[in-house]
Amino acid sequence: MDKIVNRVIKRLDVFTPEGGSFIEIDNILAELLDVNDAMPAFESMYKVFERYPNNYNETMWTIVHTLEDSIGYEEELINSLRRKPTKFTLTMLNRILNTGQKKYKEYDLLKIIEEILANPNSSRDIGNYAFEIYNKHR
Repeated sequence: MDKIVNRVIKRLDVFTPEGGSFIEIDNILAELLDVNDAMPAFESMYKVFERYPNNYNETMWTIVHTLEDSIGYEEELINSLRRKPTKFTLTMLNRILNTGQKKYKEYDLLKIIEEILANPNSSRDIGNYAFEIYNKHR
């Protein structure tokens, strides 16, 4: 694995906001700009969303844009949605659905939302947001 990608993974895995600020995410992800394959870091990026599901702030959009600018981010997105859906990961799924795409490989994207809606561990806010997306695209 690329040394830069490995360093980014390690930094993301231990990331905690300093004084409530997530700005360090920008600095960490900037290291990936010159990397050909950021895929090994995808899971670590999604896990930042999972650790901080209630932080819907501007800096977290850097993760969204980094992922969406990469090839093959969708499979790990589905894995993250199944582990712990967040507003950001649901937003990313919604953006895919907005293109008219209803499947990714063997995955039915609306079924992923159904799984979230059926999961008793999903928060009310996440359930409501998932329901809104589901109704928009079914």
